[in-house]
Amino acid sequence: MNMENIIIDNLLALKDKSSLELMAQSNTETIAKSVTAFINTNGGSIILGMDANKNTIGIEDAGNEIRKIREHLRAHIKPTAPVSLDVMNYNGKDIILIHAWAGSRKPYQYQRVFYNRHNENTIIAGFEDINQIIERRKETDVQWERLPIGAELTDLDTEEIRKTMEAYKKYTGNEAITLDNESFLTQAGLLQAGKLTHACVLLFGKHPTHFIPQAKIRLTIYASKHPEERFILEDKYFEGNLFENSAGIINYLDTVIEDNLKAIREGIINAIVHRNYYPVKSFLHISLFSDRTEISNLGSLPPEIAVADLRTEHLSVLQNPGIAFICFLRGYIELLGVGTLEMTNNCHVNNYIEPEWTCTADTVTVIFQGVSHRQAVEGVIKGANKGAFELFIEGAFRGMNEGVTEGTKNKQKQLLVTIDQNPGIRVPGIEKLTKIPVKTIERYIKQLRTAHLIEFRGKSPQTGGYYLTIKN
Repeated sequence: MNMENIIIDNLLALKDKSSLELMAQSNTETIAKSVTAFINTNGGSIILGMDANKNTIGIEDAGNEIRKIREHLRAHIKPTAPVSLDVMNYNGKDIILIHAWAGSRKPYQYQRVFYNRHNENTIIAGFEDINQIIERRKETDVQWERLPIGAELTDLDTEEIRKTMEAYKKYTGNEAITLDNESFLTQAGLLQAGKLTHACVLLFGKHPTHFIPQAKIRLTIYASKHPEERFILEDKYFEGNLFENSAGIINYLDTVIEDNLKAIREGIINAIVHRNYYPVKSFLHISLFSDRTEISNLGSLPPEIAVADLRTEHLSVLQNPGIAFICFLRGYIELLGVGTLEMTNNCHVNNYIEPEWTCTADTVTVIFQGVSHRQAVEGVIKGANKGAFELFIEGAFRGMNEGVTEGTKNKQKQLLVTIDQNPGIRVPGIEKLTKIPVKTIERYIKQLRTAHLIEFRGKSPQTGGYYLTIKN
């Protein structure tokens, strides 16, 4: 089954029908009213070319029809509607899938009328409905991404802003419009009352971590399966803006992952866009092991979404709708609510185990079993020359003792190399080979054992000896 069939089948299987509408025929006014209602509430989807009984009718000249609908939505829904339109082939016929997500600039109106979603129906919003929409907007306004930050326009990367403005002009269908940076950022909700927002700096900052330290992304390559062993081959931090970090991480993974799946890239973008940036302790950590890849970020699934839903089409509740919309404009996000579905399908197509999601109260992790880095520990150790092993030790040793002198580190690494070359060696033998005093050796051994780099095997100090744990 192709991806388009999977997307539509999963949409049709949604239990919550309030976020889905089927239309046998294309009517731009009806579509626009429903889109406005969706973005004023919790978002949703429209399938054009399918009747209420789920019979596929199809849309003639679907490509041209999309252009007409898009132009109508652009011209008559204010502010600009966060919506995507795609032609899909289903049951041998072309249909149109329209995705709209909850807008960050509520209330939205179509031809000066506000619309709301009530159960499975689109209705004109009454005074009470409008008040509720405004209240939801107030809740959005205090979201982290919309809060002001002490940065200036000169702190922004004008080239990334230019690229986004060009994408915005194309999206709105008005490529001749002239916008300066300040006007564009204001229209996009990234500059409010003359102040830059967190989202603006995260997206376009030259040095965003100067203002948002938690925006950095950590990427760690472990030599083995277990992070507690602390065998770190590489530990990198990406501290650029969202676009720099995305490109930098994906390009780097191309050099270290055996098969850099689209699913991995999708998982990284999802984590960047949807993570909870508010707490200073917020993190996004990409971990590459010898048998898997994990992407973990601070955040939680909305109450409306269960872990099982991530493998199917599901309601998209955005943590950072403003950031998500800019990423949509730039092509980093394609269809609303199908990123996790795309990841699962991409793993199947490439004969990998489908992703596994684990969620705690404040952390979401996606695990790709079998997607490992090229520097598996066996490849580093077996047949490696002394220089390669020294590099491995350097990486494994990196996280061990902060603040010790370079001379001490060199002696501790000397002990590791000696034990590697002489498995089962005891303290007298180490003293003889290294010329390091016994008391110093015993102190270093205690530190190396605490760091799980070496272990003692044997029933007594007289009969046993020391081994590298990485040889297990």
